[in-house]
Amino acid sequence: MKNRRPLAEARDEVIRTQGETCPIHDAEQQIIAEFAGGRRHAEGIPLPAGIEYEPISEALWQQAREPAPSTGLEPPWMRGRAVITVDFDAGTAMAQGGRGFTYIREVLDPAVPDDGPSPPQAPLPTQQKPKNPGGAPARYDWDRIWIEIVSIAHVSADGLPERRALLKRLRDAMTAWGWDDQPSDSAMKAKLHLLYRNLPNPPD
Repeated sequence: MKNRRPLAEARDEVIRTQGETCPIHDAEQQIIAEFAGGRRHAEGIPLPAGIEYEPISEALWQQAREPAPSTGLEPPWMRGRAVITVDFDAGTAMAQGGRGFTYIREVLDPAVPDDGPSPPQAPLPTQQKPKNPGGAPARYDWDRIWIEIVSIAHVSADGLPERRALLKRLRDAMTAWGWDDQPSDSAMKAKLHLLYRNLPNPPD
């Protein structure tokens, strides 16, 4: 029995259980609340420099919950939004500034050892993606995106452009490929963060 699964797979199970009319947002918030309350467990690779899977604390998930209506007593920076942004499809939980976790997966039974692949060991982003442990295929063709990034760097005498310009060029490329469903900004930014932090002289 598989003992780890992606966040998106956990969300899809909640939707199937509650009925296909269950909003995706509600299913995701339910899972985040269960992580925060200790009823579910997750692990991920910490950013900016982690290489091993680590348990994700309930405290982090508390910061990912959407705040209750403002009482006026909380600090201004906590009003109206979660401190941690979770992207279930990308498997990331990120704070402003790039700290957080990537390759997040739910641990179905913490007492049972990991039965999936080893976490990524190499520092380069193209080698950090864990092998697919089975189940549904990846939602996006990240290999094609990485190839496009290499192509952009190859044709430019200055190498890669600054991060925002590269993101725009990738969006244009995905549109040209006919991708109506594209990775979210948070997923793209997490991938580019891994890339740019490994460049010796990043453009931004």
